[in-house]
Amino acid sequence: MGIKPGTQLDIAHHFGLSHPYVHQLIYGKMSDTECTRKRIKEICNYVGVDLKR
Repeated sequence: MGIKPGTQLDIAHHFGLSHPYVHQLIYGKMSDTECTRKRIKEICNYVGVDLKR
């Protein structure tokens, strides 16, 4: 279909992050820090998800 982002790799490339780091962020494997929360919010905004926290 070609809709972006279609994969974690698309997200990683968009933000200049590594694929494993994006995977850990998405699956909640990172420490709960201000930086982590900021990255998750940025990713949610990029993919069009409303994060309710």
